[in-house]
Amino acid sequence: MQGLCKENAHNSGRFEHEKRACEALRQLARTLLLLLLNHSKMEIRAACNKFLKEEWESLWNKCMAKGHARQDKLAANPLLT
Repeated sequence: MQGLCKENAHNSGRFEHEKRACEALRQLARTLLLLLLNHSKMEIRAACNKFLKEEWESLWNKCMAKGHARQDKLAANPLLT
């Protein structure tokens, strides 16, 4: 019986690890989509190439700049939601 309990505890730990890994991948996918699709249709290919070249900082900065511009626009005219 003790062997079974140890095995279940081991499987439980593995499940928690897999659950965290899945959540990390889910968050990565959401972030990746925001970084790449926050561009115009013509810029998406360039953004994908930057991502493949590991130029993530420039993608992040551009995404943040667009977000700040959107916040400023909404603050100036809250009816544009």
